[in-house]
Amino acid sequence: MEGGSVNLSCRTQLPLERSDAVLSFSFFRDRGVVLSNWSRSPELQITAVWREDSGSYWCEASAAVSGIRKRSLPLQVRVHGVPVSAVLLETLPQGGHVLAGERLVLVCSVAEGTGDTTFSWHREDTGERLGSTRQRSQRAELEIPAAVGSHTGWYYCTADNGLGLARSGALNVTVTGTPGNRSGLIAAKAAGVLLSILLLAVVLWIYPRRRRNSGRGFPGNTARSPPATGPEEAPQAGCPAPGELLWSYDKAHAGEGDLVYSEIQCMQLGQEGAARTSRTSLEDKHDLVVYSAVKTRLPEDSAGELRSQDEDAVKSYENVQFA
Repeated sequence: MEGGSVNLSCRTQLPLERSDAVLSFSFFRDRGVVLSNWSRSPELQITAVWREDSGSYWCEASAAVSGIRKRSLPLQVRVHGVPVSAVLLETLPQGGHVLAGERLVLVCSVAEGTGDTTFSWHREDTGERLGSTRQRSQRAELEIPAAVGSHTGWYYCTADNGLGLARSGALNVTVTGTPGNRSGLIAAKAAGVLLSILLLAVVLWIYPRRRRNSGRGFPGNTARSPPATGPEEAPQAGCPAPGELLWSYDKAHAGEGDLVYSEIQCMQLGQEGAARTSRTSLEDKHDLVVYSAVKTRLPEDSAGELRSQDEDAVKSYENVQFA
């Protein structure tokens, strides 16, 4: 049977006076085809035979000392094949459903069958033959690189190994969508990815600049001493404690209109101010005079120095009382 193995054995009978003779053996087939070189082994194994291996086989034996050479009678060997059966057509992707533009594979296989088999694929609805191949296998594939709508229809395949042709059942293949839709979807995804990368780059570029700008003009704060007060005077409620008033001046980074330094002073009216007013003692507790000065920087001179006339002082007073 095709695909099976065969063992050939060459037997000889020596005379008693030559029973110790050393012999070598070789095997042949039709038209003198040499199957093996001379060796001491009287057996030959053929691992797989096919129908084309059918024919006449024989062996020869040779004595090494005397050079006597004998040939066996021929042996007829016939190798039988197994007809193909149970032909099946399948698709990849499975189920016969494929998107336009995708790869479509028609797979034709047989459950049984030996030897070289010819596989063919056909359209049942149009009678068109799509292609064929011959190979020593029980499975073959036909590939359609990019399916389109016209590939929708009924398909079948056939298999023939020379012992009879067998046909598969019909399989419906459905192609949905258009190649443009698939291309558009890919393009949309690519555009979305590029837009996300661009937005991230803009955010990473703006954020550090905003942080630098928000801190500009206040790189070094130095505590400024408050106005001197008498030893008996204590900080009043609502006024900053000594050392809490801060001023800053950043000549290197100050621009036109930037804040150069600011100063806020507040004081509570003393007894004398309270006597000259007609307010109650409860009101006097919260009578404060607030003085603030905000100085901004105008354009610099050629030396880059601030001049007194270059400063624009904005002053404000709150709760100012008159006698």
